[in-house]
Amino acid sequence: MKKKLLSLALIGALTLSLAACGAQEAEITPTPEATVSLEPEASPTAEPSAEPEKFDGTILVTSEFDGLASTYEGYVVLKADALLPTVSIEGRDEAASAITKALQKKLAATENSTKDAYDAACEAFDALDDAGRETWLAYGWSSSGEVMRGDGAVLSLLCYTYAYTGGAHGSYDYFGQNFSTVTGEELSLDDLSDEPEKLRAALTEHILAAAKEDAEELFDVEGFTERVYDTDAWYLTDEALVIVAQVGEIAAGARGKVEFAVPYSKLEGLIKAEYIPEPSEASGTAADLSIAFAEDAADAPVAGSVQVLRSESEAEYLVDYRIVAAADMGPISLHGSSIAAGDTITIYDEEEPTVIYDTGDEYAWINKLDAGEALAVSSVFMDTPQFCLVLSDGTVLQIAQSGEDSSLLLYEE
Repeated sequence: MKKKLLSLALIGALTLSLAACGAQEAEITPTPEATVSLEPEASPTAEPSAEPEKFDGTILVTSEFDGLASTYEGYVVLKADALLPTVSIEGRDEAASAITKALQKKLAATENSTKDAYDAACEAFDALDDAGRETWLAYGWSSSGEVMRGDGAVLSLLCYTYAYTGGAHGSYDYFGQNFSTVTGEELSLDDLSDEPEKLRAALTEHILAAAKEDAEELFDVEGFTERVYDTDAWYLTDEALVIVAQVGEIAAGARGKVEFAVPYSKLEGLIKAEYIPEPSEASGTAADLSIAFAEDAADAPVAGSVQVLRSESEAEYLVDYRIVAAADMGPISLHGSSIAAGDTITIYDEEEPTVIYDTGDEYAWINKLDAGEALAVSSVFMDTPQFCLVLSDGTVLQIAQSGEDSSLLLYEE
């Protein structure tokens, strides 16, 4: 019995000794202790997965003109223009501010971003005689972005810079800008997946399969898939992940950029659930939108507002008006609108000619308009439409003012 008690005492002493050592180890190296802790705080869910509730707020992106004129030997040799976006996200001011800062830095017309175009302009100018300098037309540089998807998880834009440095055509560079609307952080392609290598492999498989159907015009597609995933040449839509090949990269320059849209359904299990968009519940169509002067639609709550001022001289001609929704609408964007290059009347009908318009730069994008809400706009009106609305289904609605009674018009192209 004494031996048994002595053994128990020794075991107890050894246990206390080991416990003391364990406490000392934890004090010196706290990280291992946190690893095995059963406390809930030890393994918090990473953002943006920590955003389980459905986002029902308003996201608004508006763009303002900015630019610079660069001189050389007393002459303006380069004119640069940029449309700089400002983002607002209801209830997420910090994320919106971070996204705005990143976008404006990327798209701004600065001495650094326009250096190549400026150097080319100076070189060409040096080669001119006095008569040539007097008739010199400045080279150009511009940048802009278009929202392709915006929701509670992601804001994705397709952006471009354009430089004209002589010759028949300028050059484009396309790139995506993709952000978490929860954190405001920029997203890489690998951030979309828990298994990025498998995602890349699936994208490659889809791209190569699509390229086979266009084999006569495309080249070096395999090389393209080996280099593109580490670049920003991609963006997201509500239906697909889109990979972009630059002008002339895998096809003749006349074809323009080449895009490969891979539906989310083809990437099932490879993209994190938080980046798969929820189906839209909006049921409104073009027929549910109307236009009115601001004073005539003063009762409509304003969900967002934008002023399009392309030069200071336009300020005194601005007209305030509102686009009002009679039903819940999905994304709506405000674009520039101009008659397509070539003949003014492009398509002829025996009874009535049709004028074809190009939709140009994007001045505003809003993710939704609830029934009764309005998008407030300030812009000028010319003899031909200068602005249009583009709906999520691709419908284009021209904005115009009647020459008969000055009433505002909203009509499908």
